[in-house]
Amino acid sequence: QNLITTSATESGPEENSISSTKFSKFGDEYDTIFLGTIFLVYGKLAYGVQDKGDSYIVYDGKQIGGEYDSVESVLKIGEKLAFLAIKDRKSFIVYDGIELGKEYYSVSEPVNIGGILAYMGQKVSGDDVAWYGNYGGKEVTEENGRFFFDPKDDVKTASVNGKLAYVAQADETWYVVYDGVPVGKKYIRSSHPKSIGGKLAYSASK
Repeated sequence: QNLITTSATESGPEENSISSTKFSKFGDEYDTIFLGTIFLVYGKLAYGVQDKGDSYIVYDGKQIGGEYDSVESVLKIGEKLAFLAIKDRKSFIVYDGIELGKEYYSVSEPVNIGGILAYMGQKVSGDDVAWYGNYGGKEVTEENGRFFFDPKDDVKTASVNGKLAYVAQADETWYVVYDGVPVGKKYIRSSHPKSIGGKLAYSASK
């Protein structure tokens, strides 16, 4: 059985300091607590649990997501909770209580890129299956090349001043797309976009 403890330390004057740690216990009433999902949101504790076969989030002592068949990949983005929800075998994102990505056949887990929600959505048309990136509520598209936007891959994606930078490929050329505009196409290969001092930086080779 899992439980969570939080602590606070009290100290006296430096010349005669006495330190004591006070612990509060949370979550021992649940079968499992997912330790990677423990966050403070607006100063209140949030964490994912599994209990009696159901999974949901406990936030400020209240249950969130119990209406779904499953709740996974709980994440804090800014001061808002995001998680992957599954209901009737369909997956979608719930962010700050709003259901997103239901236009897709299925979605990936949510990812935090520079404080902005990102995820992948799958579209199915006949025998054709394709994945599309979604960043800040907008679908990532690259009309003239094959895009490699993967929210979980911090080597190929970055946020620069709240704008997405990612790696794409056309023919034998790899280049960076920043805010929807291809850059670095004069090089044979450009990759590893990063934000340095609020400006886009990337590696390139000729």
